[in-house]
Amino acid sequence: MAERYELFTKNGHLLQDMVTMLQNAIRRCDYQRAGYAANELFPKYRAYLWRRLFIISAEDCFGIITKEILALKQAEDADKDKTHTIFVSKAITLLCYARKNEDADYFACNLMNSDTPIPEDQIEHVPIEECDMEGGELPDYAYNYYTKKGRAIGRDVVDQIVGRQKNLTPHQPGLFDDENWENDIKTCLTKFNPKNRPLVGVDWSEHGGSAGKQFPPGANLPKIAGQTTVQSQPEQPTKSLSDELRGMMAEKKDLPTYFY
Repeated sequence: MAERYELFTKNGHLLQDMVTMLQNAIRRCDYQRAGYAANELFPKYRAYLWRRLFIISAEDCFGIITKEILALKQAEDADKDKTHTIFVSKAITLLCYARKNEDADYFACNLMNSDTPIPEDQIEHVPIEECDMEGGELPDYAYNYYTKKGRAIGRDVVDQIVGRQKNLTPHQPGLFDDENWENDIKTCLTKFNPKNRPLVGVDWSEHGGSAGKQFPPGANLPKIAGQTTVQSQPEQPTKSLSDELRGMMAEKKDLPTYFY
């Protein structure tokens, strides 16, 4: 049996312990321990550190964040001073703040299974060459503020903002869902205002938020085993990012370990 060599970081920690702590700390938005683990790996294990950050971005984070991590890695590669930690630091900050879910990990562990091949005729797909428009006409939503016909029938920026927000499906709640879009609305109305909407003395809040609705009525949500894959969430009090982060840290401060 070949002898196994153990690798250590700059302060004598086992390499695998630091790698494990890095990922579990990011999952918990524990930036202090994530930063410590990354510093232990930098710069001796720089390439391995970046590989782990790519894996974490795909395995634990919601949305398309891997490309952001890739851009930071490319920026570091272009930097002649290889002692700079700013790019790794920014990557870890983004990963800590990113919304987390286990969709990718679940899919990889449970659905990436081709031991029993599925017959071709049982694989559902949408061949684009066979797609058709019901009634043979463009839907009403195709004509908005940005189209010639939309402007011709009097649709303005307010109609566009309201319709766009109301019909996001499925809707991922964002930081600015409940903002009122006042600056954008006023700027656009000065250029095109067929309904003669007033520019001052108006509360635009009703035109700029999700109104607590994650999905519009009758939304056609994807289902697995009869259940919608994403459920509407109750409206929560608005918190600043700093308040939210402090709350998250307080909830997790008594966790016994960051290891598997």
